[in-house]
Amino acid sequence: MSYDAIVIGGGISGCAAAYYLSSAGHSVALIEKDAPAAHASGFAFGSLHTQFQPPSSGPPIEWFRAESIDLHHQLANSLPEVSGVDYHFKEKAGLVLAFDEADAAHLKPSGVAGFLRSEWPEDRHDVRWLAYGELSHIEARVSTDVIGALYLGGMTEISPEGVTKALWTASERNGAVMVNAEVTAINVVDGMVTGVTTDDGSISSGIVVLAAGPWSQSVLQRGASTSNLRLPVAPLKGEILRYDLGDEPPLPVSIWWGSDYASSKPNGLLHAGTTHTDAGFDEEPSAEGREGIRRSAERALPFLANKRIAEQTACLRPVTPDGLPIIGKMPGARGLVAATGAGPLGIELGPAIGKLAAEIALHQSETSSRYSGFSPARFA
Repeated sequence: MSYDAIVIGGGISGCAAAYYLSSAGHSVALIEKDAPAAHASGFAFGSLHTQFQPPSSGPPIEWFRAESIDLHHQLANSLPEVSGVDYHFKEKAGLVLAFDEADAAHLKPSGVAGFLRSEWPEDRHDVRWLAYGELSHIEARVSTDVIGALYLGGMTEISPEGVTKALWTASERNGAVMVNAEVTAINVVDGMVTGVTTDDGSISSGIVVLAAGPWSQSVLQRGASTSNLRLPVAPLKGEILRYDLGDEPPLPVSIWWGSDYASSKPNGLLHAGTTHTDAGFDEEPSAEGREGIRRSAERALPFLANKRIAEQTACLRPVTPDGLPIIGKMPGARGLVAATGAGPLGIELGPAIGKLAAEIALHQSETSSRYSGFSPARFA
């Protein structure tokens, strides 16, 4: 078998790469041993922080995040119809809670260390500081230990599993094919990619996009011709609890405090998370994760103490030493493009990572310019 391009990995970045490559008219094989969204992209929270979009002069991760959120909005105008998958893209305001004056000083729009910058376009957000009495009119079940909250209008929530599957379904309609197999080697001859070997045979291509999340380095190590290539990406375990609210009404807004959050989802469950644990490649939910999330969630929303935890999930997010994604040409292997390392921002950054990887593979973008900070060459 031979294709114009091979994508390894069925998460949101891989499915986005397949979508943009196939939309450009190229034959694409997506290699995934499980199914699209079978790992982190199927278990993430799914909030797009539209209010945190800074000007393009900000740090690389921030303007890239803004680019990707814009892509999410563009895709939402066409992808559900093209794919036939409704992934519940909807506007939903947020509350960022303050438990003390230090929190409040950080969160208030006038705060020196606050989220906001005066040069952000005013029409992009509705941001206000609310004292407890004001925020309780929005959600009265917030703990009375809270002294106030930053209100963020215009945030967006999606189904991460849904958007990943929508990207893949649209790719299939463009002619892309799924290969359910495990990659045993990426083949490189005389410094050029020639395809991959799987446990079900070989596939030829001059382009390979490696989007295997935290498993990307291990894929490289399986092949004799790529075992010397370095892609320093490691797993960061994240867990989420899903509460059954019974007869209680859902939360009308997303609620955030510190690095934790809670939000009601279209399936009727309230999702609360998350952990940031170095647990190797252990994808099993843990008792420690459950207890930590439960304590934190019930501190912010005491009514959850009486609610049943319907499900606990865990996933592994790919993180890098400098906190930036890895997107670009792999040194020493022409035609091999890395697309991984988004960490906890995987759903937000997924479309932009996939699109940029596709453009680099097709020689339409160069990591030597605007995106040089993401190049895998920085670890060479």
